This record gives sequence, structure tokens and C-alpha cells, in this order.
Amino acid sequence: MVIDVNPTMYKPPFCDWLNVSVQNDAPTLDALESFLSDAGFGRAPRPHRHGGLQWLSPTGAPVVFKEVAGNTACSVSFCGGALAYLRDAGSFLPALSHLARAPHRVSRADIALDVATDPAQHLQALSAPDLDVCLGRGSSPRRQYIGETGYTIYFGARHARIHARVYDKSAEALARRREVIPPTLRVELTFDVRVGVSLRDIAAPQALFWHYAAALLPPPPNVPSWAPVDDDNRLGIWKAPPVEPLMKARKVLDRLPLDTLRTHFAELTAPEQQYIERILLERIRPS
Repeated sequence: MVIDVNPTMYKPPFCDWLNVSVQNDAPTLDALESFLSDAGFGRAPRPHRHGGLQWLSPTGAPVVFKEVAGNTACSVSFCGGALAYLRDAGSFLPALSHLARAPHRVSRADIALDVATDPAQHLQALSAPDLDVCLGRGSSPRRQYIGETGYTIYFGARHARIHARVYDKSAEALARRREVIPPTLRVELTFDVRVGVSLRDIAAPQALFWHYAAALLPPPPNVPSWAPVDDDNRLGIWKAPPVEPLMKARKVLDRLPLDTLRTHFAELTAPEQQYIERILLERIRPS
């Protein structure tokens, strides 16, 4: 631990970037695209600049679908802005549930934590020449960068499984978006596929984050233990949380003809039935 702060100054850790390789299963990917559409995303007319189909949130943040591994899998990438939009809309866990319905592997995850403190003194402490940080099995090389978004310190070799980035988030927000926020130090860890991150870790990242971030920050009390997903289970299916009732009703409507809906109607909850009745009236009303 090298950053001396009080854990009461921490905000909860959160996922700020996510890449998941999903078996190229058309029903699963189609359902995910349909879900994004229902959540307010729109399909972009042009591919992403690095290739792949992209869906854009109302804020312009992309979710990118790109075929990989000889078209046997699809890489689904959520940038930080897209994840923030899904969290704010209450759609974050349902989005993970769609990814979990086919064999999958988390190929990259960025987990970040914000500290309500003046970043300058802590960045200076991290610059000490005799500082030794071990994020994994050995000492993590350090490099420093000063740019228009402020001062950033990186830990981890180029091909390491885990990298850390510590920077002045308030300076970055002002430089990039002209946004003024209170003094904030951000600590961000990037995990690659070799770490064994699961979608369960993305949904609740506290254990994963502090398993490694304790090398940089004093952890809060009662942090749960963490263990990686082993090779045999890394492509296993995480039991998804239930989809919101109205979202489930909408998906039933989207996929079933009117005469088939009758057989499913009795299985739905009262709010879903009311929703179906309202939508059915809209569908059969003469235009």
C-alpha cells in the first residue's frame, strides 16, 4: 500500500470498460442487439473506426460487435460511456445477463475507483524513485506521462496480465469535457483474459478490484475474497439475474405473432399482462 488515504473517501469500484468474447450464436447476439435498442441505443450507419458494427447510446457512446477467431466468436466491447449510460438507465445487469446466455470469456475489464482527495500529493508519492509496487507475481514497472489531461502514472509491463493507471480525474474531466468536478484521484486496473475475470466480477467488482488494488491503496474493511474462474469454467454460463418484467413482456411481443401470444399470456405476471394488453390494442388498432 503506497497511497495513504482514509477508506471512507472511496466511492464504490465500477467497470469502466468491458470486452467479452461470446460464442457466435445468432439468437444470443440478436437478443443483445434488441435489448440495446429497447434501452435507447441506435444502430450506427457506419462501422466503428477499428471495424465492427456499433450501437450508439443517446450520449454517443458505442457498443461494438466484431467477429473474431475466424468468425467462431464475436467480441462485444462496451466503452466507459456506454456502461455509465446502462447503469444510469437501470439496464446494466440485464445487459450482462444477455452476454451470459451463451458461452463467453471476459477478454478485458477495466475496474476503476474514485477517491475524494487532492490528487497532487498522492501522485507525487507515487513518483518516488524507490517505490516498488507488485500487482501480480513480481514488481510492476512504472512509467509516467504528462499531457493535456494532466499527470498519469502507469504500473505494469507491456505484456502483463494486469495494469494500473492512477491519475487526476478532475483535471481529465476539465480538459476533455470542460466539466468541473471536486478534486478526485482515480485508480484504474485493467485485467486481460489470463486473469480469469467472470461476469459476476463485473456485476460486483469489489472483491476483484481489492484483491490487486491493495498494493496501491488501503482496502476498506470486510472485503470479500476473490478467486479466478478456472480454465474449465471460464466459458461457463453465469446464472443471469431476472429480466425486468416489462422488458420481458416487450421481448415476448417482439418475437411472437398475435395468435401465439395467447398461450403465453397466462404465464405472465399481472404488470406484464397489463402491458401486453395495452400494446396489443396498439397493434390491432386500424391505422
